[in-house]
Amino acid sequence: MEVIKIPTICLTSNRYVHLIPPFAWCWRHFWPQFNDDDMVIAHYDTLPSDQHSEEWVKLYLGVQDTMSWSAGLMSALEDVLGEHVLLVLEDYWLDQTANHHDIIEAIELMRDNPCIGKIDLSGDRMQFPHENWTHPNYVRALTASTYYHPEGFKSRLFLMSYQAALWRVDFLRDHLRADEDPWQSEENGTRRLLDTGLLILGHRFAPLHYTQAVKGGKPHVLQTRRFNPAFLELLRSKGLLSPWGQ
Repeated sequence: MEVIKIPTICLTSNRYVHLIPPFAWCWRHFWPQFNDDDMVIAHYDTLPSDQHSEEWVKLYLGVQDTMSWSAGLMSALEDVLGEHVLLVLEDYWLDQTANHHDIIEAIELMRDNPCIGKIDLSGDRMQFPHENWTHPNYVRALTASTYYHPEGFKSRLFLMSYQAALWRVDFLRDHLRADEDPWQSEENGTRRLLDTGLLILGHRFAPLHYTQAVKGGKPHVLQTRRFNPAFLELLRSKGLLSPWGQ
């Protein structure tokens, strides 16, 4: 039987690198079938010693002050061997068992259908039937963000969302711009994706379920209200929340 590899990049930064130990523990605890050799931690100037991620590949991207977030991701993608990559961020802590079967199925689907550019694996999106895709497990993935406008609250779409997703490497690379931070990349990249002919899908049942651990742009602010109480207590019992005094 063919072993399906899941090339995975976890992109971190100097301000967020302290999130790697709890991220790694949760990843390995809730996804035991995952092959450690498939995970790459793409980092900049510092990377703390961590027993939970010691078997993962470490990719040094360079001095962070010399490149943008998008330039760092573009550099990391150069090391991906294969057509597809699972892109995740270090503040997404798995809190339920990953559906390994569904993720493998999604990779095979992308491999057999070059018309698919991205499959969102998270639940952080609106779900609509896709007019050009009828597979029962997949939907049209439209990730929305609500923001304030002088005329009231509005929503905008983020097809370029960096929630956990499988991407065609060439498709992702083509829509990155080296001068953009992650928020600019999501917003401006969505405009670029609107012109693409490839499908952007979402898995109906979110095979990767996680908690976004810290407040956006504030990596030292733990969002405890977002955590399931039992999950929060599990992390405390493992000593994983000590950087936040818990």
